[in-house]
Amino acid sequence: MPRLDRDIYRAFIRENPVFYRKTRDRMVSYWDCYYRWLYKRKRDYVGFRLFDQFDEWAR
Repeated sequence: MPRLDRDIYRAFIRENPVFYRKTRDRMVSYWDCYYRWLYKRKRDYVGFRLFDQFDEWAR
């Protein structure tokens, strides 16, 4: 995701931790309900890769 401004995402995540956590939890729930059988390894599901990247940027 080279075109995304990491500083903007970092600031948003740090300023909105409850919203960010709830959104991540919803992604996990959606994966568990609809895609767990298709993407058995979490790293294969785009939602986990996306949030892993956001987590790295937020440090």
